Amino acid sequence: MVGARPVRGHGAAHPLPAAARAGQRPPRGGPAGGGNDVLTRRSPQDWGDDLGAVIGELAQRADQVVVTGIPPFAKFPSVPGTLGRYLGERAAVLDEVAQRVCADVQGATWIGSTNVLPMGPDFFARDRFHPSAQGYREWAQVVAGKLAL
Repeated sequence: MVGARPVRGHGAAHPLPAAARAGQRPPRGGPAGGGNDVLTRRSPQDWGDDLGAVIGELAQRADQVVVTGIPPFAKFPSVPGTLGRYLGERAAVLDEVAQRVCADVQGATWIGSTNVLPMGPDFFARDRFHPSAQGYREWAQVVAGKLAL
């Protein structure tokens, strides 16, 4: 629930748990998502409405909100070429919406994922779809490199 409005999420953990429990205002926070929204063919309008609500709530709790773009499905080893291109096109539409939403919220930053993730052999978990622990570390390094830390 964000404010008085329910927000649909797929397996997402609370974005700021440790700092919130400690009563502190974290310097940064951000949702990770979009992949499941692509897979379920979520409308750009619904994606933008919910993302805006989440970012708005986070902006009240953190100094900076960081939203990462949706990873490039075409590079996933488990996704066949034609399907990867189709999902990539859908992801690009949701990424455009995310960029606009971030532009409207002070302190929100959008960082693309399409051409910046080092998707080598260790990036993916055994399912060849989700990032591995190493993949998440690499992704975090890319994001940190784009921010003024």
